[in-house]
Amino acid sequence: MTIYKSRFLARAEVWFDDEATENAEIDWILYRQRSAPVQRAKSRTFYNRLIDLSKSEKQLAAELSEETAYKIRRARDRDGIVCEWHDARDPAVIERFEEMHRLFAMKKGLPGLNRPRIESMAAAGALELSSAKDAEGNTLVYHAYYRDCRRRANWNRLRCIARFQTAPRETFVAEPTAI
Repeated sequence: MTIYKSRFLARAEVWFDDEATENAEIDWILYRQRSAPVQRAKSRTFYNRLIDLSKSEKQLAAELSEETAYKIRRARDRDGIVCEWHDARDPAVIERFEEMHRLFAMKKGLPGLNRPRIESMAAAGALELSSAKDAEGNTLVYHAYYRDCRRRANWNRLRCIARFQTAPRETFVAEPTAI
């Protein structure tokens, strides 16, 4: 569970099937990607890919469609795309991510990055950031992921400027508000 402050409220996020811990300072809880409803909580359907990362690279590659495998090879070999993981606890990494998100959000008319939320997740070791760069080293896209010891989820709300683009599950939002 990660906790962060908005302007007036203390918010908590509980991912997957983890349980919320007792904390009198929390005003509301957002449950994300639950396999079953939480009592007295609203829910909505969402779509997510579940990939078993305990498989070998060869097994995972064999499960790709021909078109997807081709796009990956083309991006790597012809376009020179390089993917990197970043230390989300590094303030300089967060600054670069936030700058790209700011430009993307302005272009799309979306709200800016919730910095307290990001910093809370990074401090808890629950945030991972990756990027793809072109052959000249220019960052094309960042992806943000929530992770715990068992699972990782692509956090679509924080995906900025994706170049490339599934099984229903549920997201549950506890009262009094939904995001």
